[in-house]
Amino acid sequence: MKAETNNKAVPSAVRLSRGLVLLVRLGIVVYALVCLVAGGVLLLLQEDRSVIEFARTAYILLILPVPLFVLLALIVFRRWLIVLLLPLAVVWVLYWLPVFIPRAHTAPPDVPVISVLSFNILTYYEGYEDVVALIEEADADIVALQQISFEIAAVIEDYLAERYPYRQIHPQTSPWQYYRGQAVLSKYPILEDAYWLFEDLDFYSHGQQRSVVEIDGQPVVVYNVHPWAAFLWEGRAKLSFPQVQDDAHRIATLRLLEQAESETLPVIFAGDFNMSDQFFEYGAVSAHFTDSYRAVGYGAGMTYPACGLGPLPSLIRLDYVFHSAHFTSLSSEVRDACGVSDHHAVLTYLALTDI
Repeated sequence: MKAETNNKAVPSAVRLSRGLVLLVRLGIVVYALVCLVAGGVLLLLQEDRSVIEFARTAYILLILPVPLFVLLALIVFRRWLIVLLLPLAVVWVLYWLPVFIPRAHTAPPDVPVISVLSFNILTYYEGYEDVVALIEEADADIVALQQISFEIAAVIEDYLAERYPYRQIHPQTSPWQYYRGQAVLSKYPILEDAYWLFEDLDFYSHGQQRSVVEIDGQPVVVYNVHPWAAFLWEGRAKLSFPQVQDDAHRIATLRLLEQAESETLPVIFAGDFNMSDQFFEYGAVSAHFTDSYRAVGYGAGMTYPACGLGPLPSLIRLDYVFHSAHFTSLSSEVRDACGVSDHHAVLTYLALTDI
């Protein structure tokens, strides 16, 4: 009787195993077809529109688990499954593999090395202690802050003045204006400073800032930038792409880029750019300035939303420290700001190698 029970159990286990294998194969096929079709459509849609640029950003995330699906295809070995995944594996290797290869540069001897922190602080006065703690822990030489209110400006003066004796702070008072506030804090003398709005963009203009910082006798131009978001996140997974915001983002970014390109001094171009590396504007900026995190950072470098989206982690990289060819990126990392802001901060070390 016992042997008969075992004989019945064996076919059941075999059927279950076969069912799981078929399910895995089906999952691989569906995933691969979705990625291939989406990739083909996006190749055809090369327009400079935020909805398409955001779709390309989502696609990059979609192909992130390709190695897992390749591994599953090898386990349930079927050559046609591996061939189906091959184009996606090529794209993955081209985009994601360099991201996960540790990279760092060493500064030549006797050149100035500075650290730069870019941080959109969300102007939460109630969380000023955490904001101060994050800035103090990073201990950067130059800090570019976005979204500065009068309350946060007062906190900076009270708690960070000794650490940063040179400060140019442009706070905003109204709740409808606070996102326009900018600040540059520095351990080095600030020789010049300017703050402005793009008035012709009307409501759709954040504040922009240009400071000249003297580093060991060498003036360096620091742009603290914050173009308007090209898309509107209305909470959870609800997104919209108003054309007026898309236009405002493009116009502000390209104007700032044109101004920064005209500089004859070394340039640090940092801030909340409200774009991923799949945006047209990113290509324009990175054609002239080095994306320090892409050069020497490790991992995806996502900075928004800081606390993730439900069970998902941060999904998009909006915050950058770019620099001119006068600098060499040494290291760059994302500093966790979950619970402090809706953006993570970016801390980068640069060597001023070409003066």
